[in-house]
Amino acid sequence: MGFYILTYVCGVVFAAALLARVVRQFALPMHVRWEIYPIPHEGKDRSVYGGSYMEKTDWWRSPVQTSPLSEAKYMAPEILLLRGLWKANRPLWWVSFPFHLGLYLMLGVFVLLMISAVWTLGLPPGGGGDGLIRNVVAGAVAVCGWIGLIAGGIGSLGLLLKRLSDRDLRLYATPLDYFNIIFIMAFFVCAALTAVFTDPLFHGARLYFMGLLTAGGADPS
Repeated sequence: MGFYILTYVCGVVFAAALLARVVRQFALPMHVRWEIYPIPHEGKDRSVYGGSYMEKTDWWRSPVQTSPLSEAKYMAPEILLLRGLWKANRPLWWVSFPFHLGLYLMLGVFVLLMISAVWTLGLPPGGGGDGLIRNVVAGAVAVCGWIGLIAGGIGSLGLLLKRLSDRDLRLYATPLDYFNIIFIMAFFVCAALTAVFTDPLFHGARLYFMGLLTAGGADPS
């Protein structure tokens, strides 16, 4: 039960820190336009060159039209593929991308484990449930989990070595930066070792999530 309580506490601390960060972001002054060019939601006709609705004649007389699709198309490669880093510093991209890929896949594993736990707990006693859906989710957890652990471990080690060996990166790296990388690398390494020796298919992780949802009262059978 102690591990469940620790998990609940960590969840509350994470949610509180995230909320505080969101509030702080909203309290900051608004960016001026030249700080965020190009502006993706301007639409494909103007965002490609950093244009603005202010180019239109009498722009203040008509409502501002934005394009959420253009914004999403611009943000997705930046967030998922680190497109800006690929263009600006390709050697760093080769270690930063697997690091972030590992984090993204671990988040996906978290979501899949939660879905699996909710699905299992929602089944009628002795009903068995839909075996196909259960197997698909279990397979996705195993694939995403292993790829995420390997990629994250390699990426975090690469980032640490890069910061230690690259003089330009060392100039602005703080002790907290090194602590964060080592802490995340320790997570990937410990999780990978646990999976190798005790839980290669992440079955125990699914049971743990079931316990979280029932305060330790789930039947582990």
